[in-house]
Amino acid sequence: MDPLSVAASIAGLVSLTIQVSGTVGSYCKAVKDAPRSVQEINQELLLLLSTLKQLDTFLRTQTLKNSSFDQSSILATALISCRDSIDAISSKLPIRKQDGKSHALDKLKWPFSEKEIQKRLEALRRCTSTFQKVLELTKNVGSLSAAATEASKVSTQVAEILELVSTYRGTASAIQSISDNVRNLALESQEQEAQTPTAMVASLLRQLTGQRAVFPQSLLEYYENSRRDQARGSTPELKHVFNEVCLTFGQCYIVIDALDECKMDFRKDVLGILKDLDLAVVQLFVTSRPHSHDIKQHFHGAEQVYVEANEADIKTYCYRMMDDNDITRELVEGTLRADVADIIARNAQGM
Repeated sequence: MDPLSVAASIAGLVSLTIQVSGTVGSYCKAVKDAPRSVQEINQELLLLLSTLKQLDTFLRTQTLKNSSFDQSSILATALISCRDSIDAISSKLPIRKQDGKSHALDKLKWPFSEKEIQKRLEALRRCTSTFQKVLELTKNVGSLSAAATEASKVSTQVAEILELVSTYRGTASAIQSISDNVRNLALESQEQEAQTPTAMVASLLRQLTGQRAVFPQSLLEYYENSRRDQARGSTPELKHVFNEVCLTFGQCYIVIDALDECKMDFRKDVLGILKDLDLAVVQLFVTSRPHSHDIKQHFHGAEQVYVEANEADIKTYCYRMMDDNDITRELVEGTLRADVADIIARNAQGM
């Protein structure tokens, strides 16, 4: 994507932001007791508009004539994310109509709940922060490609910090990526002494950030603090950054396997971390055996899927294991063989 194309995208975004901020601003003027949060959205839109205009001016300078961006660059991704955020607000705002005498703004009802407003505010702030970061990085840089390289360097440094954090003991417990927005963490019973809540959060955070070109401000601040203090972040710090990164996804799926095999203290911390996640964005799938009361209590009311072994399948498995072993194949025969399989299948109780 060449600078002119990027500039055209920004110009379109400027136009859309002007339109939306105009409607919101008119609402604030027309409605005497407009909620304070509406005024905050209007102020954030105006700040975003100012930042976009500065960026637009910069991109149109002659120094960027030979520069280019690919679709995965920080700026290109941020533009898409910002347009989605503005569109989400615009789609719910009523269209200003003229009835021949006056605008019907006095009849407008604010279409967002307080929770939605806070969500939109956070999205707008992330967009503004990203564009301001691009401007900061490109200051005194002769070309936009050099700025992109600088931004990429920041991303690499953040990845290095997360790599350092992920060297906590226990971090390597069977972690795998299922797909771009699904993350899995298998908690191994053999490594209980090594498992820590910080290691778990760091592992998931590392997987998620690997899929993002645009990082939230909290992640960049975490990197700067870690580099300055030459120390790993605490669990609360990582939890905050983890939540911020989750919010950059439209939908995020996290699978935690065998939670019941962890020690009680560890489970308590993990459940506390899960409780703080924004479930409007994050979907959880946690596996556990049914005996753990704390897990059952935490997920009370959640949809449950029971997975039980079929008794016939257990018997088939027992027969195969006895037949595959030279000792049991000779010693366990006839009715004894059937009795062993029956007793194991009956006492397994679906496990």
